[in-house]
Amino acid sequence: MPQPIRMARARSRRLHRVKEADITIRQDFNDVEDWYAAWLSGQGFVGAFPMAISPPNRARLLGASRAAWGKVPCGFAATARLAIGMAA
Repeated sequence: MPQPIRMARARSRRLHRVKEADITIRQDFNDVEDWYAAWLSGQGFVGAFPMAISPPNRARLLGASRAAWGKVPCGFAATARLAIGMAA
């Protein structure tokens, strides 16, 4: 059942035939390096943090992440609800 507030916002943006749908994005990683590579290259707002700290602290952060991760593949999933409509 659509949330009235989201539907009202969509209509205020002059959309009609508005529907809501869930979307799930799953990412699988082989190890911590696979997961962390994009952030260590500075991608996204999360990547700004490792780029802002000193190389020794960055190495400590990666080492702590490796220790916490272990040696098993892992996956993460994020779910969001989207309002989809056609422009009026």
